[in-house]
Amino acid sequence: MLYVATRSAATPCLRPPVPPTELANACKEAILNARVTMAQHMTETMKNVAGFDLDEAPAAPDPRIAWRQALKESGWNQ
Repeated sequence: MLYVATRSAATPCLRPPVPPTELANACKEAILNARVTMAQHMTETMKNVAGFDLDEAPAAPDPRIAWRQALKESGWNQ
């Protein structure tokens, strides 16, 4: 039995049971949509806070280059 809230009171409504696979799929879809929406809001917030669009930002340099350069300069493991 499902209870529907109205302004005056909660009234019971009879509904056929939802098959578990349909319920699971609906839950997965709701979670996915919530994650996408959250990511969009976070991206917009980061854009406002950082002052530039992260999609248009230049690619970060490869950290292995800095690591190799530091190893070379230190003379370690040669």
